[in-house]
Amino acid sequence: MHLDSDSPTAMILVAALVGLALAAVLTGLMRRYALAAQLLDQPNDRSMHTVPTPRGGGLGLLPPLLAGWCLLAALAGGTPPTPINAEGLQPRG
Repeated sequence: MHLDSDSPTAMILVAALVGLALAAVLTGLMRRYALAAQLLDQPNDRSMHTVPTPRGGGLGLLPPLLAGWCLLAALAGGTPPTPINAEGLQPRG
């Protein structure tokens, strides 16, 4: 399969790879910050972990996710996703 550099598929693929790399870096930075600031989840009787675990790593996922959504909206012509109603999963309108 050949992807033209101007094709939307190529742009989406590049954006996804950049987003994945950015999310990995930001999550690592958030983990390092949480350890330094002692933002730790202490284990208790309901926990699955047995050692204190850094909290807040999910914040590293938010910027790449929002940037990806904005890119997809721009590639789709700036139109927001169509709302779906519960009656028949049909677009409102």
